[in-house]
Amino acid sequence: MDDVYQLADLIRRQRGGTAVVLGALSPRTRNAQVEMYQSGEVDFMVATDAIGMGLNMDIRHVALASTRKFDGRRPRGLKPAELAQIAGRAGRYMKEGTFGVTGRVSELDPDVVEAIENHKFESIREICWRNAALDYSSPKALLKSLERPSENPMLIKGRPSDDVETLQALCARDEVLGIASTPDMIRLLWDVCQIPDFRKTMSDAHQELIADIYTRLSYGQLDEDWVASQVARLDDTRGEVDSLMTRIAHIRTWTYIAYKPQWIRRFEYWQEKTRAIEDRLSDALHEALLLRFVDRRTAHLVKAMEEGRELLAGIRANGEVIVESHLIGHLQGFRFIPVADAAGADYKAVMSAARAALQSDVKRRVMSILTAKDEQFALDEAGNILFQEKHGSPLPGLPIAKIKKGDHILKPVVEVEETDLLNGSDRTAIAEKLKGWLEAHVAKVLEPLFVLQNETPENPLAGAVRGIAYQLHEALGILPRESLEDLIATLTPEDRAALRARKVKLGPILVFLPELNKPAAVRLRAKLWALWNDKPLPVEIPKDGAVSVKVDAGAIDKSLYQSIGYPVYGSRAIRIDMLDRVIVAIYDSANQGKFQAQHQMAEWLGVPIDDLYEILGAMGHKRIIAEAKPEEAVSEETTIETAVSEAVPEAAPVEELKSEEPVAEEAKPAAPAEKPALDWFFLKRGKANTKAAPRHFEKKKFENKKTDKPKGKFEGKKKHGDKSKKDSAPKVMSAPAKKVEESPFAILEQLKNKG
Repeated sequence: MDDVYQLADLIRRQRGGTAVVLGALSPRTRNAQVEMYQSGEVDFMVATDAIGMGLNMDIRHVALASTRKFDGRRPRGLKPAELAQIAGRAGRYMKEGTFGVTGRVSELDPDVVEAIENHKFESIREICWRNAALDYSSPKALLKSLERPSENPMLIKGRPSDDVETLQALCARDEVLGIASTPDMIRLLWDVCQIPDFRKTMSDAHQELIADIYTRLSYGQLDEDWVASQVARLDDTRGEVDSLMTRIAHIRTWTYIAYKPQWIRRFEYWQEKTRAIEDRLSDALHEALLLRFVDRRTAHLVKAMEEGRELLAGIRANGEVIVESHLIGHLQGFRFIPVADAAGADYKAVMSAARAALQSDVKRRVMSILTAKDEQFALDEAGNILFQEKHGSPLPGLPIAKIKKGDHILKPVVEVEETDLLNGSDRTAIAEKLKGWLEAHVAKVLEPLFVLQNETPENPLAGAVRGIAYQLHEALGILPRESLEDLIATLTPEDRAALRARKVKLGPILVFLPELNKPAAVRLRAKLWALWNDKPLPVEIPKDGAVSVKVDAGAIDKSLYQSIGYPVYGSRAIRIDMLDRVIVAIYDSANQGKFQAQHQMAEWLGVPIDDLYEILGAMGHKRIIAEAKPEEAVSEETTIETAVSEAVPEAAPVEELKSEEPVAEEAKPAAPAEKPALDWFFLKRGKANTKAAPRHFEKKKFENKKTDKPKGKFEGKKKHGDKSKKDSAPKVMSAPAKKVEESPFAILEQLKNKG
C-alpha cells in the first residue's frame, strides 16, 4: 500500500493525478475510481494486482512497477500467467494495448514476454483443495476433517486459511470448548469462524471479536444495543485515506453479520443500516483519494498543452492569475508567484500558462510605470520601491524594485526585480524612470542637506562655512560640535549669518539641521545609513515624532541613531531638537561651573527624573552627591514655615499664624504643591564651559527701561549663584503670575534667536 501511495503522489505531481485501485477498497469506492479513469478526468491509474479481477477498462498501456508479491507466507515472483492477468488489462476496448516495466523493475525475460503476447503458458497441474465433508461431532473432529487430504494427486492442500486459523485459536479456549459441546453449537462455531477478516488486523484482534460474537450467540441472537454501539462508532466520515479504509473494513464485517438472519432479530434493518454507513464511508474515501492523488488544475493544463489548445487566461484586480478557471498564482509588480503546491511538470505547466496570460498585461504595466506621476511611487521601510497604478489611491502599491548601495550615501541605486516577464529593454527603461524618481525623492525629503552646499560665483561660501556644510552633508545633517570646533572658532558674523540662512544650528554640544527632524527625513536617513553601512533593511528606529525612546545601548548602533537625529545618551535615544533645548537651558543656567537639574528638563525629554540624571551624566556632567548646596543659591526645598517667617514681622511668629481662623475657601485658593528640588551637577569641562551663557547675548541689544538688562528665559527668578548683592540674606520665595516671556512659545522664540 505504501508503494501505491508513493507512485500515486509522484504521478499527481508530474501529470496532475491518478485513480487508485486496491483490494482493500470497498466495491463502491473502487467503481468510483474506475469511472474517474474511464471518463478521462485522469489519464493514469495505480493499482495492485486487484486490477486483474474482472475490471475491463480502456487501458492503452500497463507498466509493471513490481513483479513480486507477498502471498501470505513469503514474497515471491509472479508467474507468467499472473503477469499476463495484469498485463492483459490493456487493449480490451477498441485498440491494441502494450505492456512493460517502470521504476526499478528489471526488463522482463524475453521468454516471458513471448508467453504473455502469445498467451502460451504451462498447463495447470495442481489446484488447492479443502475437504467439504465436515465432522461436527466434536471440535477436534471438525479440525481433523478440515485437514483431510484429497485422494486426487492434482488436488493439494493450500496454505492455512483465516477461518481455520481462527477455529484452531478458539478451540484452545476453555470457555469456547465448554459451549461447543453439541453438533449444533460446533456448527455455529464453524459458521462464526468464517466471518471474513476484512480489517486485515492482527489475528488476535479478529479472534477476540469472533469469540465474543460466539459467546453472545450461544445465548440466542445478538443483543441489538451491543450491535448498535459497535456500529455507531464507525459512522464517521472524517479523517484521511487510511482511517476511512479501516472504518470501511470494520463496517463490512457488520454488514456480513447482518446478512445472517438467525444471528440478529431485525436483520433487514441492520442490513440497510450497515450498507448506508459503508456507502457514506466509501464516498468519503473516494473524495479523500481525489484530494490526495488528483490535482485537476495540473491535469487540465498538462492535457491542454499536449493537445496544443490555446488557454483562456486573465488577471483579476487583486493580481490573481486565472487560467481555464483555475487559480495558478499571483502577479505582484512584475513578479509572478505560482501557487504553493506547483511542482515538477505542474510548475512548468503553470509557468507556461502564466507567460501566455500575462504577456499583454505586463506590457500595459510597463507603459503605466513609464508615464506615471511621482506621487504613484513610494519607498517602504524594507527598501522596496512601490508602484500604485491608480493615481490618488491611498494604498501603497506593489513592489517593482529595490534600492541598493551606491557610490555615495545619498545616491543609492535602483535594482528592478528579477523576472522572466520583462525583456531587457523594458527593464532598462523602468530602471531609468525609477532612478530619476529616487533622486528627486531624496532631494525633496532631505532638502536642507542639499541647500547646505548651494553657492554661486557671485555669492561664494567662505572656507569655514564650506567646510562645515560639507561635513554636515556627508554626516546626514548632524555632527558633534567638538569635531567642528576648529572651523567654528574662525567664523565671522557674516559666516554665522550664512550658516543660519542654511538652517544650521550651532548647539553647545551638537551641530545639526533642525528641519531634518521631520518623520519622513528620519525614516529616509535610516534607510540610507543602513544601505551605506551594509546593514539589512528594515532597521528599527523610534516611532514618528517620539521625543525619546528607551534603548539598549550595548545592542544598538549609536551612529545610526545619531545620523537620524536621535543621539543616544545613557539608555535613551533623544530627538535632537529637544536635546538641544535641554543643553541650552543647562548652559544658560550654569554659574561657576555648576548647574541644577530642573523638572522641566525631564518634561521636555519625556523621561523620569532618574533617567534625566543618567542622561546628564552621559553628557559628561558630574552629579554632586554629598556636597552642600551653595549658600547663595535659592533652594527649592525651602519650607513653607521659612517662607512665611521671612515674609512677616518678628512679632508674628509662625505658630500664631497657624492658629488664626482659616480663610474661606473661595477667598484663599490652595496653593499648588511645591516640586522637590533636583540635584546639582558640575558642568562638563570644555570650550562650551568657558563660554557659557554670555555668548548667547553678546551681540543683541535689549530695551528694558526698568532694569536695562536682557529678558532671559528665567526672568522674574533670580539665578542660582548670582552674587550681584554682597549680602546673603535669605530671600522670600513667591509664586507671581506667569509672565508672557516665560511661556513655552516665548522660550522657543528665544532659543531660536540664540541659535
